[in-house]
Amino acid sequence: LLIADTVAVAGGAPLFTDEWNIDVVYAGTQKVLSAPPSLSPISFSQRARDKIENRKTKIRSHYFNTIALADHWGCDGSSR
Repeated sequence: LLIADTVAVAGGAPLFTDEWNIDVVYAGTQKVLSAPPSLSPISFSQRARDKIENRKTKIRSHYFNTIALADHWGCDGSSR
C-alpha cells in the first residue's frame, strides 16, 4: 500500500490520489488550508479498505480503529 502524508500540500498543490494509485492519504487543515487545527481529513482506496477489513490479526486498541470509525460515521457502505 502507498500512504501519503499530505499535511504540507493538501489544498495547495495538485493531488491525484486515484491516478497516482495512492491508497491512503491524510492531511491536516492548519497548514495550507489555514483552517482550525485538529481536523484530519483521510481517504482510503478500495484496496486499503479491503486490506483493513480482511486483516488476520485482532485490533488491539480502539485508537484509530478505522473499522469502528467507518461504522460510527456510516461510511462503511451499510445502512444505518
